[in-house]
Amino acid sequence: MAVCDITPQEALDDAKCFACLTPYQLMQVTVSLLCKILQEYNPMATCDPNTLIADAKCFDCLLPYQLQLVTVQLLCEIKNTINDSGGGSGTGCVLCGDTDPREAPEDCECAVYYDRATGRLWYWNDTTTAWVLLIGM
Repeated sequence: MAVCDITPQEALDDAKCFACLTPYQLMQVTVSLLCKILQEYNPMATCDPNTLIADAKCFDCLLPYQLQLVTVQLLCEIKNTINDSGGGSGTGCVLCGDTDPREAPEDCECAVYYDRATGRLWYWNDTTTAWVLLIGM
């Protein structure tokens, strides 16, 4: 496995906007984002929960912390693969605030925005130049 090119502290700094979410909400956000990533590379892919659970059976023997470690390593692998293949070359941002996003993110082709006041999570669609509601709590 490749070494992730981001330090744990850099990852924590980047994720500070999500610190107020519960562990379950964080997992929901993670699954939703992974599904969006999958569908970017395979538009025909679905994220059917029953199929995903069946596919994940091989990880049943892992403790929750071990599963989190594997998830983080896989995300690093995905990030490195996208960077190495020339995909994902645009700049990305994790943003947060106390209102829903209205303006295009500055200097970001890819962005995720967390509204602390409402708990909503948005992603920036650079193709349609619009914020898209990902999770509306």
